Amino acid sequence: MNFKMYADIIIPDTKTDFFTYRLKDEHISEITPGRVVVVPFKNKKVKGVVYRTKKECELQLPEIKWVEEILPEDISTLPTLIKLAEWISQYYFSPLSETIKLFFPPKTLERETKEYRLRQQNIESKDPLIQYFKKRYPRWISLKTVLNNFGEAARRKLEKLVRGGIIEEREKIYTRKEKEFRVYPVTTRSIPHNPTPAQKEVLRKFKEKISHKPSTFLLFGATGSGKTMVYSWIMKEFVESGMSVIVLVPEISLTPQITDFFLRIFGDMVTFYHSALSDAERRWIFTRVRKGEKRVIVGPRSALFLPAPQLGLIVVDEEHDTSYKEEERTPCYNARDVAVFYGNLLNIPVILGSATPSLESFYNATAARKYTLLELKERIPGYSNPTIEIIDMKEEKAPAGISIHLLDEIKKTIESNKQVMLFLNRRGFSPYLICRDCGYIMKCPHCSVGLVYHKKEGVLKCHLCGYKAKIPDICLKCGSPNLKLMGVGTQKVEEVIKNLFSNIQIARMDVDAVSKKGMVPRIYEDFYHGKLKILVGTKMLGKGFDFPNLGLVGVINADIGLGMPDFRAEERSFQLLYQVAGRIRKGGKVIIQTHNPESRAISTIKKFDYRAFVLNELADRKKYGYPPYRRLTSIEIEGRDLNKVIEFSQTIFNLLEKSKKQEVELLGPASCPREKIRNKYRYRILLKYKKYENLNATLRVLKEIKIPTNFTLKVNVDPLDLM
Repeated sequence: MNFKMYADIIIPDTKTDFFTYRLKDEHISEITPGRVVVVPFKNKKVKGVVYRTKKECELQLPEIKWVEEILPEDISTLPTLIKLAEWISQYYFSPLSETIKLFFPPKTLERETKEYRLRQQNIESKDPLIQYFKKRYPRWISLKTVLNNFGEAARRKLEKLVRGGIIEEREKIYTRKEKEFRVYPVTTRSIPHNPTPAQKEVLRKFKEKISHKPSTFLLFGATGSGKTMVYSWIMKEFVESGMSVIVLVPEISLTPQITDFFLRIFGDMVTFYHSALSDAERRWIFTRVRKGEKRVIVGPRSALFLPAPQLGLIVVDEEHDTSYKEEERTPCYNARDVAVFYGNLLNIPVILGSATPSLESFYNATAARKYTLLELKERIPGYSNPTIEIIDMKEEKAPAGISIHLLDEIKKTIESNKQVMLFLNRRGFSPYLICRDCGYIMKCPHCSVGLVYHKKEGVLKCHLCGYKAKIPDICLKCGSPNLKLMGVGTQKVEEVIKNLFSNIQIARMDVDAVSKKGMVPRIYEDFYHGKLKILVGTKMLGKGFDFPNLGLVGVINADIGLGMPDFRAEERSFQLLYQVAGRIRKGGKVIIQTHNPESRAISTIKKFDYRAFVLNELADRKKYGYPPYRRLTSIEIEGRDLNKVIEFSQTIFNLLEKSKKQEVELLGPASCPREKIRNKYRYRILLKYKKYENLNATLRVLKEIKIPTNFTLKVNVDPLDLM
């Protein structure tokens, strides 16, 4: 045997970047970065991913174990994606063992499963567990199946029966099954074949730029200006030359519409990929993309990590959307920024598209000149901007939050055979239950937020942890029976509208209403074809849907979000209002109800003037030292004991204070606005800086700290959610 080749293997969930193994001679020619292998690890067999191979190793030879098996190539990822994983790991301060899970469908890399069976069938015993195995002899039964039937106590009993020679045990490495997944068009919408003069100019600039050097482009186009068509014309050239294209959309809700559009152009080469599909369906898509059979991939952020060979173009639609940012789990990556790096790594163009670009992207395409700006200033022929009315709700009577004026406009729109969209970014029926004597608001016992009433279920529900409770008979604080549900959610708006317009079809689109598989495309299709006349929903309605017969958009409460303790509150409110208003393509009207008509977001939206809003907002950002002029990183410490969380946060702060570079500013530690989630208290330290290198040097000290098991420490580079 020749012991000169080694491989560093990434093993998921180990909190370590990689482990080194020996390679057998017969494996050397097959092993490449991204290949899935089976290796021994802590007396078990596990799956791992090849990070790199090497000829030298600093470990002593007898200590190094062998790579035992190489799994089929179609469940492996690409070497370039391993380089991308390495960058994500380093930039977002996440071990490779966590990062690598982004690049594979669920359960592809799960560890071995133990299986059991009787050594012989004719054993005599009244033990229920042994009787269970006798009925199934000679089949192997997985540990998971046994525990599901007999509970956790069966684990120790199995170990005893194995030691006694009654039951035999084996380790099974599963290669999971796949399930074929097909997509078909759901509408008969026409596809324009000829670009407008403005679109031609964008296409010309794009081709001219990439002929010299591929670049990142910001396609800044008004709603209804035909950005999706521009994507398709650019994509077509890459697909026809044999390359793959990835199109990212911010949420699953947008996937059916844009996939439907591309299906009419690219046919069976199109697939979409997201978490609502079954694990088996996602594995089927993964292998078809890996083989090059599906070359137009559409989906939210997870689609970026599919192993598309000969990738030629990445499109990030609605690039401003916060859904591209992972905030809860490590790594806390932003798919938009990862796409930009991936494009640079492969030397391919990346297109970021939006009618309301993030301030960071707009700045990068204008003042910083890091991106190439492409503009579509006008809507396509036949489309026109709606009229926007601002209603000051301080002077209005509004049953269920809907002003008399808005109700009149809904009636007129329906009578003219047009459709209506009512937007309220608040789920549930009523957002809080209040005691009218002492003012106590019913809160979740596990989180520092109020409980929302959901009428269909008849319960109060926490939107953070899922806790449910019945409405109490008396106030939990003072004992008064004088309780009242306050505020308006989408369920209440739907109920009121259905009572007032009982003769027409009405639907609701929010997380609660579309939880069942297939509901989003069904509602989209029914509204597109005119079966539904009124659609009530949350921010899902502002995600790029295109409805040709829409005549009225009503914003029930534009103030939600404006009062958040977040420097991006005005930006997000403006973007959401602009996007929702932009759903109307041909004239029509947008009515915005607000108690704060003087706010920058609401006063500017009336003119549809994105640039005016951005210039004022950027001036404030520069004055107070916020992105894009300075950068942010958040360090969050979580634990169940508040006092210990405060103490440990101060310890981390003191260490950072000693190690920080001069230009790095430390803020905190302070409690997060949502101080407690799922019984864990949350404290935060913010770092402000200009150069990433200074952040890296400052945070190096964290690698030397052993985090106690009763705490969680999360580093979030470039955070978007500061709640």
